[in-house]
Amino acid sequence: MRALKAFLTDTMGVRSIVCAETASKARYKMYLAAKDVGYKPQFKNIHVKRVKEFDDIRTEKCVSIEHAKGLLDDIKKLGI
Repeated sequence: MRALKAFLTDTMGVRSIVCAETASKARYKMYLAAKDVGYKPQFKNIHVKRVKEFDDIRTEKCVSIEHAKGLLDDIKKLGI
């Protein structure tokens, strides 16, 4: 199993941080999350960019950028 990496995903004006092993898996997680809340996303419209500064988050969910920044602050405070 590969280590999780953080990716910035953007589709239909919704930007999220997604932790996954690869960019394609991050794209798929974003697709499922968008579909779960009622959007009708298309894979070709989901843009993915690697963001190393969020690698420490290690969450299984898609989170907003603001929430991800809060998680990073908490991790730094706790020294994890």
